[in-house]
Amino acid sequence: MLGTTLHPMLRSLIISILPLLGLSSSTLGQSKEKFTTIDSGIFLGKISGVTAKEFNEEIRYDSLFGFNNLTDSKYLIEIRFFEISNLALNFCTTLYYDSEFKLTRRNNNVRQYDTSKFRVIEYQPLANMNADSIFSKLVQNSIFSYQPSNYWDDKPKVLTSKGIVNDTKLCGQTDGSWYQIDIKVGNNYKRIITRSDRQFLSKCYPDNSDFKKEASFISLLETRPLIKTK
Repeated sequence: MLGTTLHPMLRSLIISILPLLGLSSSTLGQSKEKFTTIDSGIFLGKISGVTAKEFNEEIRYDSLFGFNNLTDSKYLIEIRFFEISNLALNFCTTLYYDSEFKLTRRNNNVRQYDTSKFRVIEYQPLANMNADSIFSKLVQNSIFSYQPSNYWDDKPKVLTSKGIVNDTKLCGQTDGSWYQIDIKVGNNYKRIITRSDRQFLSKCYPDNSDFKKEASFISLLETRPLIKTK
C-alpha cells in the first residue's frame, strides 16, 4: 500500500501538499477498489434493461427468500444472485449500494435434513467476499448492459483433415445448478439466467464472450455449498 511503503521523509512531504490538492492524508493507503463516497462518481458502464412493469411480469424467486419485489427496493443499485441447485438449501447472495457497497446472503430450505448429522459448508463464505472488488469486476464484465449474443445461430467451425466443418463436439459439465441474476440500477431492471457449465463452455468455445462473462458473474457471487457429515 502507498501509505506503508513510502520513505518517512517523502511521506511527510506528500502529506504537507495534500491539502493544496483538496485531499487528506487518509487518501494514502486506500485501496483503489474501495468506493467511499458516491460524490466522487462510481463508474457503472453502459446500462440497459426494462421497466418495472415489464420486469414484474416475469417469474421471480423473491418471495421464496423473504424478499419484496426488486422493483420495490429502496436502493439505487441492487443485484440478487439466486442459486438454485439439487441440494437441500438454495441461496441468494445480494450486492447493494447503501452509502457503500454491501453483501448479504439468505437461504431457502427446500427440504429438511438432519442438522445433528449434517452441516452446510460454503466454499465462498460471505465474510471472505469484498463487495467493492466484486462490484468493480462485475462492471468490467458489463453486467448492467449484458445481453446474450446470437452465437448459436450458426455452428462454430473446426479445421480437420476433411476441411472446415461444423464443430459437433459435446462440451460442458454441470451439476444441475443454475442461476438467476436480478438487477436493479436506477429505474432499469434486468434478469440474467445461466447455468453452472459456463466455465467449461468458455474453454471449449474461447471466441464466445458470453460464456466468459457469465462464468465470471457466477464465480464472483456464488456460494458453492456442500452438505457434509459432521
